[in-house]
Amino acid sequence: MKIGYFVNHFPFTDGVNGIPQYHCGGAENAAYYIALEMAKRGHDITVYTTSPTSESSLEEHDSMKVYRYGTNLKIGTSNISWGQFRAPVDQSFDLVHTHFDLAPGPLAGLRAAKNAHLPLIVTYHGDWVDTYGGLFRRLGVTISNKFLVGKLLDYASHIISPSKMYTEKSLFLRLYRDKTVVIPNGINIQDFYVPDSKDCYREKLGLPVDGKIVLFFGFLAPYKGPDILLSALPRILAAVPNTRLIFAGRGIMRQDLENLSRKLGLEKNVLFVDYVKDELKSSYYKSADVFVLPSVMDTECFPLTILESMVCGTPVVASEIGGIPDAVINGRSGFLVPPGDEESLATAIVNILNDNEKREDMSVFGKKYVEAYSWTDIAEKTEDLYRMALI
Repeated sequence: MKIGYFVNHFPFTDGVNGIPQYHCGGAENAAYYIALEMAKRGHDITVYTTSPTSESSLEEHDSMKVYRYGTNLKIGTSNISWGQFRAPVDQSFDLVHTHFDLAPGPLAGLRAAKNAHLPLIVTYHGDWVDTYGGLFRRLGVTISNKFLVGKLLDYASHIISPSKMYTEKSLFLRLYRDKTVVIPNGINIQDFYVPDSKDCYREKLGLPVDGKIVLFFGFLAPYKGPDILLSALPRILAAVPNTRLIFAGRGIMRQDLENLSRKLGLEKNVLFVDYVKDELKSSYYKSADVFVLPSVMDTECFPLTILESMVCGTPVVASEIGGIPDAVINGRSGFLVPPGDEESLATAIVNILNDNEKREDMSVFGKKYVEAYSWTDIAEKTEDLYRMALI
């Protein structure tokens, strides 16, 4: 098959996506890995995305081309390129696949599919929420939700939701149950192989060998709830005094979190790591005693960080929100807690930190559980959906 992929941001293989003006989160990484897997399966893949700069470029890999169109405008973390909308789409494509996350890439995919009269597959990574960010971001999301999302999902021949639970909770997806197929996000297990001990990885990263480490890994934004985790830290320290909290990732809340840590007198117990290269991710997960995702908004569909943590043997504490319960088996691979509840969050974290046997049981279960989420298996299911769309 010849497939055109539209996604607003698309990771680079050389790590340049780590620069501040080019945010690549879970949805962008999911788009990247499914494109790679499809290329490996012999399909002819063309990706239409944006560049982190004003310059356009073309990358050519085996069975895959990546057109990066120069950015003309930036709103929040989203790069906007008029070139992506004007991209000449190969009329010999069999179908178009777009990933619904950062705007306006999905709309460029819709335009391309309609103009070329092609089937459109949409992977829906979560509703856009207009309750945070700057004025332009909030206004843009409001307009998109009111006038554009419905047009995208109406035209789509099939919609992929990474989570069954999220399909029922989403403001939009529940209106399209008849053409929504659940295919979860995946993980390359070999990329997170961690053969050494926890102490070895802590020494490698310059982290304290003694004591406990709580890890937050992701974009520092309000919907992720990093402030909830930081506010819960005094309760955690009261029960487990020698604990360090690591925030790994960039985001708009970095300064606010630093100010809050000083206000609470927690500077010695909080470490901000900023951007982490892909090759070091597994080292941070392995170094931690527990990974925490305290999200407070239903935008969380099926976070890749949960799979990444479990494959490294690190238990998870996460909010019972969005599609997260599809990824975390409560009491087996970690604990689910009510969103925004500092006390429940602290209690769950302390239970894991203080119970070595429970932590080990969760580690073993999580590593076994995640084996069902290899990108190879996910690509096979996606390929079957492509064939169905072409019937």
